[in-house]
Amino acid sequence: MLLRAQLTVRRRPAQNGPSPAIAHAKARLDAGEVDAAISLCEAAIARRPRDAWALQLLGVALLMKGRWADAVEPLRRSAAAKPDNAEFVANHGMALIATGDFAGAEPLLREAIAIAPDFPPAHWHLANVLTALGRFEEALAAFDRACAVAPVEVAPRIGRATVLLRLGRFAEGWRAYLDRPAVAPVAARYRRTPLPANLAGRHVVVEGEQGIGDELSFLRFAEGLRRRGAQVTYLADPRLVAMIGRAAIVDEVRSQDDDPGDLDFRVAVGDLPWLLGAGDADPPPPFPIPPLQDREWTILARLKSFGPPPWIGLTWRAGSVGDAFTGNLFGLREVPLDRLASAVRGIDATPVIVQRLPRAGEIATLEALLGRRVLDLSSLNDDLEAMLALMGLLDLYICVSNTNLHLGAAQARPAAVLVTNPPDFRWMMRADVCPWFPHARAYCQALDGSWTSAFAALRQDLRGG
Repeated sequence: MLLRAQLTVRRRPAQNGPSPAIAHAKARLDAGEVDAAISLCEAAIARRPRDAWALQLLGVALLMKGRWADAVEPLRRSAAAKPDNAEFVANHGMALIATGDFAGAEPLLREAIAIAPDFPPAHWHLANVLTALGRFEEALAAFDRACAVAPVEVAPRIGRATVLLRLGRFAEGWRAYLDRPAVAPVAARYRRTPLPANLAGRHVVVEGEQGIGDELSFLRFAEGLRRRGAQVTYLADPRLVAMIGRAAIVDEVRSQDDDPGDLDFRVAVGDLPWLLGAGDADPPPPFPIPPLQDREWTILARLKSFGPPPWIGLTWRAGSVGDAFTGNLFGLREVPLDRLASAVRGIDATPVIVQRLPRAGEIATLEALLGRRVLDLSSLNDDLEAMLALMGLLDLYICVSNTNLHLGAAQARPAAVLVTNPPDFRWMMRADVCPWFPHARAYCQALDGSWTSAFAALRQDLRGG
């Protein structure tokens, strides 16, 4: 994952460093007052259009605001004004990364490294760019260099882990995955060395971490604990307690606020593959979660009253923008609504909206593009039990990768997944299949950001080849 690049205000002679006004703007930015910092920078640039420090800080503030395209030009101008400043050059590259121009970012990051070989962010940003360009062996080498330059930084280590997992090099990848940021602050509370082969009579507490999708992904490995004879208590997100209890994959499920305390071993759920010695074979399949029958009947009645099957669910956006320096690389996953509508338009099926928090006007726009009404069940995203029931009733779920996909996988339901570039490591390097989601087919965004071939393949498949 990319780390936030910071504009460093150093103590330099006035002619070389930022003016007091820009130092003040930087202080406002550090305090989270992004709009105020933007206004101060714009005022400074109006007075001195070539002020490299003002341009640089404006670009960084625009990135933090999520205005990625707007950030490119001021960062380009600031880097051109100070071509010997590795941070300025690298931040120009960061703006291109945020807009999806990975090829354009690569030479800038290499230039920053040439200026300052020990500047850590340029190394791991370059490694992430190479990942996005599909040059995985080069990316691993770049991550290794980043780790050498900044051995205490988590970002390059977890980046390297996800590349290894994407390549199916699980034995190496799971070891490296121990460094993921979500666990680093509390790692001391967990057992993080391989577990004994014989766990008979031992009680293992497994604790959920990260998001709901990650819990459902990694809990499938808990069966390995029981095969070794362990009694397993799982501490789950409260929204998942009942579901996981019905799945009977562990002996006991508790909410995370009902902690039994340390027993024989306490482990993080995302560590299970490493602790159990998972090798380079595919991960085990998702575990089945039966829906609540009353929820299923209620949702089925709503579907039938709106239109006949087949029912096709649609989700076109997931994740979040996050901060500016994750940008499109690992944050928001989104496909163009008009492309999605073009693929679905004209097929003999009832479209069902499963999008979490659709933006104002999106559903009306989709109806206009499809030339028909759609069933809006987006509110069910606030009720995981209702969503589990819906996922089990859909004939096909067309989506970007999101939590609901895991709920469908727990019922072996088919999915067509539009995979943004670079993909989450679960989508690996396979053209259209994925061991993490055996009932899904992947339609991958091209390395250059194009969706043309992915949507052409989806359209063809929806129409029977």
